[in-house]
This record gives sequence, C-alpha cells and structure tokens, in this order.
Amino acid sequence: MRNLFSINIENQTENPGDNEHSSPFILREIYKSLTKGQSKIADKMELLEKKWALPTWLSYARVVALGIGAMLLACAVMVLIGVGFAYAFSSPWFIVAFVAGVLLCAFGTVCYVVEYKRRKKVEASDEYKRAMDEIDRMAKRSENYLNLPNEKTKVDILFYTYIVRDNKMRDNSAFKYLNMSFYLFEEENKLCLANSNAVYGIDKTAFKRIVSDPKKTSFTLWNKDESHISEEYKQYKITLDHYGVYHVRGTCSVQFETQQGQAREIVIPPYELPHFEKILNLKPIDNEDDETVK
Repeated sequence: MRNLFSINIENQTENPGDNEHSSPFILREIYKSLTKGQSKIADKMELLEKKWALPTWLSYARVVALGIGAMLLACAVMVLIGVGFAYAFSSPWFIVAFVAGVLLCAFGTVCYVVEYKRRKKVEASDEYKRAMDEIDRMAKRSENYLNLPNEKTKVDILFYTYIVRDNKMRDNSAFKYLNMSFYLFEEENKLCLANSNAVYGIDKTAFKRIVSDPKKTSFTLWNKDESHISEEYKQYKITLDHYGVYHVRGTCSVQFETQQGQAREIVIPPYELPHFEKILNLKPIDNEDDETVK
C-alpha cells in the first residue's frame, strides 16, 4: 500500500507531493513564476529563522543537558525521600550529583530562554513583518489561481518520508511521517486536496475503505491555530515532548484504487477523520479486521 504523498529525504529538491504516485492526480497547478516567488520568500524566511536559532551543537547540548539534569534531580529527590535531608547531604556523591543536575537544567533552560528572546526580537522586526505579509499575499494569489472554493477545510496530511536502498523505498529511521497542511474540499464528485502549489483530485468512487491503525505516530509540526491541548483536540491525547516532537495515538489510512487497479492511501491523523468521513461517507475499520492491508 503506497502513500499518495511521499518525500525522499535524501533528495531535498523534490517538492512535497510531486512524485510519480501523486502527479497523475494533479488537476491544476500554479504557474512557474509564482513558484519562483514562493521559493524566494521561503529562502528569506529560512535566513530569518537562522538569526534566532542557536548553533546546531548548542541545540543538541541543551537537550542532552536537560535530559541528564532532569534524571539526576529525579534520582536526588528519590534519595531525599528515602534517607532524608541530613543523611543525603552528608554524602559528597549526592551533593555532586545534585549540583550537577541543577547546573545542567539551568544551562538547558538558559539556552531555551535565549533562543526565545532572539526569536521574539526577530519577529518584532520590520523585515520579518514584511516577509509575513509577502507570504500572505503569495498564499492568496496561489488560492485565487488554483480556484479554491469557499467551502474548504484545512486538514493535516501525513507524508511518508523515505530513503532509497537497493532500489527500494524504506522507512526513514527518524520520522516515518511529516505533517503537512492541505485544504480539503469536494469538486465534481472528486475528493480534492490542495496545497500552495497544486490541486489533487481523486474520484470518490475510487475510495474503498478507511483503516484505523492504533500504533502511535509522531511528527514535528503542529499546523492548527488552536493548541494541541485545546478543548477541540483534548480527546486525541496529543502530547509534546521536550524534544519538540508531537505524539498521537493512531493513524487513519484512507484507501483507494487507481484506474490501473493499483492500491494507494492517504494517511491522516485521527483528528482529521470526521472531515473525510463526511465527504466519502465511509466509516473506519480496525487494521486487524482488514486482511487486505499490507
């Protein structure tokens, strides 16, 4: 079962969704000059982000420091509960571990605070505001050119990130999925998904089933205006760890067949399921109940 949307993480020139599996489903796409404009503003935003980002080695160091520091402090608390303050602080090893834990946590926290302040400073600059205004203008031009309807819903799509080994697609060991934002709508009896570059359409009659997989998945982007812990998403128990990675229980595979009889899927997080159910009039089945899933 191949994901309609995929990215070869070793080929960074590949546009999201622009591969041999999804290209046949493109209904319309933007003209090249607008694409160049999008690339130009994307490069500008990347330069602005570098102004507030810490050096790579320091970013890794703060994560390691916080992890080790938190572990040392947790051990210290357990010792204090077990033997008491007087006995614990009479041990040089306990004092060294306790002080090291405090210093490591303080170092990691200071790094986060410094990066946060640098980011706020950049975001308050006129250069950043002009870039954001340009992004909004480009997005509106793209939507107008792609002729997107008023009745559309912004949804998250899980792109399959892969590497190629021995001429075969293999899972990326870091993250299997990348969370991308699309507009979902119905047009001429097709389920349509649109990003800033193209509109993809699949006949509704091609969809066969929606399969739920209970396995936990993770991604690094949160595209919604509301927080992952807001009332709207509370039921899905989405968590964010100290590495900046979101975790959610389960994915949904929206499965269809091409005109050539090939099996394809669109993978979505569980909180987007109601939007697809509404258009396709399909109810999910459990993974273990579907023997056709491979």
